[in-house]
Amino acid sequence: MDRHPERWSEDMADMIVVDTLADLLAIPAGWRGPAQILGRNVVNDGGGGVFQWDAASTATPNRGTVFQPTAGGTGRWIRIWSAIADLPWFIRAADGSASPGLAAALEVADVVRVPVGSWSLADMHVLEGKRLIGDGMGLSVLTLANTAAGVTLSGQVDGTGISGLTIDGGQLTDTTGASGLVFRNSRHSRVENVETRALPAGTGFDFVNVDSGFNESNILIGIRATDCGWGLRFRRAAGSTADSFYYNTIIGTVSGMPEGGTGLAVESVTDGGTTRFSVLSGAFVRLNVYGSVAAGSRVVDIGGRVTSSALFVTGEAPSGSTAHTTLRLGPAAHFRENTGQITYVNGKIEIAPDTTIVNNKVLLQAGTDVRVLETAIGGEEMLKLNIQVPADGAWKSLVNISDDDDDEKWVKVFDRPSPPVSGEQMVGGKFVAVVAGCYRISANLLLTGITAGQRVEVHAVKSGSSLSDAGIRLLIDDRVANADGVLVVSGDVSDRLAAGEEVWLETRVTGGGAVEIDASTMVGTDKVTGSTWSMICLGS
Repeated sequence: MDRHPERWSEDMADMIVVDTLADLLAIPAGWRGPAQILGRNVVNDGGGGVFQWDAASTATPNRGTVFQPTAGGTGRWIRIWSAIADLPWFIRAADGSASPGLAAALEVADVVRVPVGSWSLADMHVLEGKRLIGDGMGLSVLTLANTAAGVTLSGQVDGTGISGLTIDGGQLTDTTGASGLVFRNSRHSRVENVETRALPAGTGFDFVNVDSGFNESNILIGIRATDCGWGLRFRRAAGSTADSFYYNTIIGTVSGMPEGGTGLAVESVTDGGTTRFSVLSGAFVRLNVYGSVAAGSRVVDIGGRVTSSALFVTGEAPSGSTAHTTLRLGPAAHFRENTGQITYVNGKIEIAPDTTIVNNKVLLQAGTDVRVLETAIGGEEMLKLNIQVPADGAWKSLVNISDDDDDEKWVKVFDRPSPPVSGEQMVGGKFVAVVAGCYRISANLLLTGITAGQRVEVHAVKSGSSLSDAGIRLLIDDRVANADGVLVVSGDVSDRLAAGEEVWLETRVTGGGAVEIDASTMVGTDKVTGSTWSMICLGS
């Protein structure tokens, strides 16, 4: 401590300057006045500041802004500050980590600043109506010391948030399941420019519904999850009665997923033998997944319900990396009424047979595999069972069939290899060529209830202003049944399509009664769905 008399003037208008908090608290009565400390524990440790002596105060000391002199008694040193408290003000040399100091700071202030440096957390810290702000991602770092550490955003208090920080799990082993940033029944929280990293068996951004609460209207902008087992994870704690996550907005990146890792996961939970689904509803997610994506990892893994959400997930893997999954739906996933695009350079698409897919407009691409999810039930391209084709010689369109008869809807997932010249899409049940090129249209229809001698014709119809005979017909197959029972009609046709031209499928039966196109019947040992059709661009 600086004990030069000239620095301790009895003129209270003069500023007393000492090295540390211990020096300040040791100043004897009669010498106390406006004072500055150069550090809390040591000079320049970030805990310095200016204090005013209040001789009448009996306020409770709080580790950071109110201190009692070493001699005790009435009177307190009061830190001069406004609105934002700095974390180092509250950290004692003997603490062992920043956790006690952060807890104390959050008791005192609504906004706590985490300055440049690495600060160890040994306990979980909950923000409810509180904010943590750092000096920048990668500069202000909270390092987790155990699985109970991390930061949780909780409750329905507007203003809860965190920004400009990195949460690092570097002290944890690969076997732990810690989460960097947890949203627990959080509503209207805001997270900006926050990174979670080095949690290979843990979660970067973990949305958890607890008890009867849920997560709603949280905004995450400029987030990053690096080397985390899960980048973003939506789940329900065991015993919780609330499944839904409403209207959350997420924009960020996931990189360096480990083996078995997942970029975006929506999980289902089973309680007492009853499966309950997590519901991601009304969300907007724009996520870039890239870097060293390991074998066995999944870019998007949906095991629960995702409804009415906009999902835009893009990225790329290292050259030659194909042993991961771009999208996994299932088992028993519900993917309904979503929009967006899920695109990855390599990998594969996995859709479980019991997955429900309804009324989506999502373009999927995994390497050379391109699919458009429009309206589908099940994990394969299919026709709903018992679509009747009348035997009056009239053409029956297998798209845009009237909604008046639920049995007459062609519900499907379209599977197509990526064209050399990219560009097809599907609108309202019709394929639309985005770029000019030569296209191959294929069909494989499983017909039931056929009688010997019946004739079946299948055409691809292109252009035309409506689903009518006005279009140009391209013959795919034309055959006569030799016997009663089941008939497979299949073939393909190639033709050049201009950009914007449409193609749909039509069939008709003559010479007997109506027949049914039955996609519910599985054929072969691999249980391939019976009725399919596809369209492939062969190039320009």
